[in-house]
Amino acid sequence: MLISTNSVMVGFFSNLDPTPYINTGQILFLPDTVYAHQKIFISPYFIDFAKIKLYCHGHETSPEIDEISSTLSIPAFPDDTSNIVFEITGEFAYQRDTVTIISERWLEFFLDPDLQFSILWEGARPITYSLISSGRSQSPTSAAHTKIFDKKPSSEFYDGGLMRWWMSIQRTHNVKVITDSGEERFFPVLENGTHAPLSGTYHFVGNQASHGCIRNPLAKVYYDILEVGDRVEMHYRNSGNSYRHERINRAYRYLNWDALLEVDSSLSRYVEDAKLRISKEFGLNNR
Repeated sequence: MLISTNSVMVGFFSNLDPTPYINTGQILFLPDTVYAHQKIFISPYFIDFAKIKLYCHGHETSPEIDEISSTLSIPAFPDDTSNIVFEITGEFAYQRDTVTIISERWLEFFLDPDLQFSILWEGARPITYSLISSGRSQSPTSAAHTKIFDKKPSSEFYDGGLMRWWMSIQRTHNVKVITDSGEERFFPVLENGTHAPLSGTYHFVGNQASHGCIRNPLAKVYYDILEVGDRVEMHYRNSGNSYRHERINRAYRYLNWDALLEVDSSLSRYVEDAKLRISKEFGLNNR
């Protein structure tokens, strides 16, 4: 007898419960929308006696399966959003569903004084994360749902100095600024961006210390991965009416800490400190 399943189950967990999979019993139930790297429980029967294939634009791929935990990991696809056919075939079972996979890469910044932190996401997995330095009290960085407006290898700071691996993420118009040298300057358009710390400012990373831009020791990693138009989320614990946390990608709730991308060894201490901070904040255990 063939078993055909087309039921839909949608389940998301809170930040304080980062369980990465859904246990649905003997039959695999797929949400109508899943996220790259999301883990879903699958019966050991299907692992041993059935073939699992994904089809996207005529191309076939297989999800990664962990036999120990009986979970499969949804793969990432080149497009932010992809409709794929999920097929399970076996001697006594058959399942074929069309689901939407979100593989979006996006950048998130935590701006609180005691949580200066960034996460680069792909679907439901942080690709990498780092401490940052956002705007000081005299020139705070604003919470915003925004995007990358443009990017270039370097940009000149209005008071001198180069900001390497620059990506513009906020724009304001008709702004007067008193520079550090005391000069009053008018800007038709003033941009905040994310970039590598200026020379001599690495020791400020982890503290609010900038003029509004976000200094990030992993700026080169982010620059190489993200593109113009990619989403950026910037927020505080209490960002007021200017920012709505529920608009963040729901994959945010699947906190599944994977290994870091390879980074320069001189930055490893920043990353390790960041892991401890974010784990304490969300009550997580690093994995």
